[in-house]
Amino acid sequence: MNPYQSPESPAVARSLSMWRSFAIVVMSGVGFGLAGSLLGLMIALLAPDYYRMVFHISNNSGTSLLQLGMGLGLTQGVGCGIAVGVALVFANAWYRSRIARILGQGS
Repeated sequence: MNPYQSPESPAVARSLSMWRSFAIVVMSGVGFGLAGSLLGLMIALLAPDYYRMVFHISNNSGTSLLQLGMGLGLTQGVGCGIAVGVALVFANAWYRSRIARILGQGS
């Protein structure tokens, strides 16, 4: 053991497991989905004419703008959340591979 070599940080030595990576993607999707549905609800409450104009919905139709806003926000939020979660997992894997290569632990 070299006394002049700095000890390796536990954060660098530990990598993401498959289950932890999956949990990051799922939790990101759930969080962004909730935020998206709340944002869609706020748009439906504060600016209901937005959905009427975009989807050509008449005022006397039976379409619920609240359900439409929440549904659109949920689907867009989940899609964005999954994309962000996957990007975070890939960024972490890339960072870990670079650190391992710099420290001489990888190929």
